[in-house]
Amino acid sequence: CTPLHWAAIRGNYEVCTVLVHAGTKEELTLKDSGGFTPVELANDKGHRHLSYILVGSSSINYKI
Repeated sequence: CTPLHWAAIRGNYEVCTVLVHAGTKEELTLKDSGGFTPVELANDKGHRHLSYILVGSSSINYKI
């Protein structure tokens, strides 16, 4: 897991925002050992507002 994965799991909006702005778009599509992206983890943990923000930060089309 990357720091972005952990922030997404915990629903930490502030940390996700900083990491997204400081990182690359590829980090949004990196999968963890379970095969999940930060967007998928945020959504799975019930942080739908965060998953929408992460989707908006990428150029990838997700179905949430």
